[in-house]
Amino acid sequence: MVRALAVEEDKLIKYGEMLPGHAIRVSAVAIEVVSGKPGSMREGIEGPTPGEVDSRRLAGSAPSFPNDSIPSRSKVEVWWAQMAAWAGVWSESVANYLVELKVDANKPKDIYNKYRFTQEQNNFAGNKLMQAFDKSEHAIQLFTRSQKDKPTLITLMTVIALTHFPKDEEYKTKLRNKFNEFPSCKDKSKLLGQFNSWCDLFDELNHMNQMIVQDDEAVLASFKRLVASIDEIKQVTKMSKSLLRKELTLQELQEITKEEATKWSREGGHKKPNPSPYPTPKPHDKPMSTPKEHVNHQVRGKREGICPHWGIATLRRASPCGHGVGGCRVGYMEKEGHPPHLESTNPKECYDQLKTQQCRDWKVGKCERGDQCLFGHDNKE
Repeated sequence: MVRALAVEEDKLIKYGEMLPGHAIRVSAVAIEVVSGKPGSMREGIEGPTPGEVDSRRLAGSAPSFPNDSIPSRSKVEVWWAQMAAWAGVWSESVANYLVELKVDANKPKDIYNKYRFTQEQNNFAGNKLMQAFDKSEHAIQLFTRSQKDKPTLITLMTVIALTHFPKDEEYKTKLRNKFNEFPSCKDKSKLLGQFNSWCDLFDELNHMNQMIVQDDEAVLASFKRLVASIDEIKQVTKMSKSLLRKELTLQELQEITKEEATKWSREGGHKKPNPSPYPTPKPHDKPMSTPKEHVNHQVRGKREGICPHWGIATLRRASPCGHGVGGCRVGYMEKEGHPPHLESTNPKECYDQLKTQQCRDWKVGKCERGDQCLFGHDNKE
């Protein structure tokens, strides 16, 4: 059993599913026992610090690589960012190495010499990566047998970077063209994301020494193209010209854009709508009745008594409003209902005759005319 444990610690981590710190200690002790030289194999063994062991446990497994048959560059970029974040939980040096390796995968040793993380960290991350590649046939086929047998972070991530982030002349030309023709942002709420994309593109070109073909005016023109459709930014540049008598520098324009874009991103890019200057009127509780169009039905008189409409017109010394001309429109007899001898001559007699008809308002208790009412008020209960 002891001989089975006297192997390299990365195999105990991978196949024995041991924690890195435990694997290193078990492997060293087992080798000491088998070799019969206690202490001789422990010299120079590097292992994680107690704090790093806890940090690795907190970080958990490495993010799974996209399992598409051939994953797109954008998907691999997202996964790479997740890897850098995962490594940053337990080693800042490894995380920084990954960030720079993505930009220039042709110099893995130079970048490693800059950060100098331990071989144990290199082996630990390599074993975790093999687990992350487990479901991706595409990734597994990229590595040689020796690379899969002794996986390290530097080897595996360099292969991925060279495969999915090429830096050949064709790629550099595409990158420069994209920068020179950077699209304008149409939606203020998305300006922050496109601003960050422009900055990333500028940094990548600059790091590859590809900005030598770009002078300051060309770089400023590219950024102005990004904000060309944003009215607020355009107004700021105009005010700078008219008030300060100078153009905004690239740095000043970037600072203004980032500040405003951050605000618009929180607000969703839309202002609160102003209240309508013409509010919609509230509907009436009781819909108003549409007045009926007056139609002279030319009804021949059959109703007895004096026509009240004719009587009111007579008492007011007004014209009878068409009564008696072609027949009464409410059905009173022509002569009896519209006596010509009473017209404008004896209003009291007309008044007395009208009193013979009962007042409909009085019946429901709403007549306010009292004795002056043209209709009768029957006081009998």
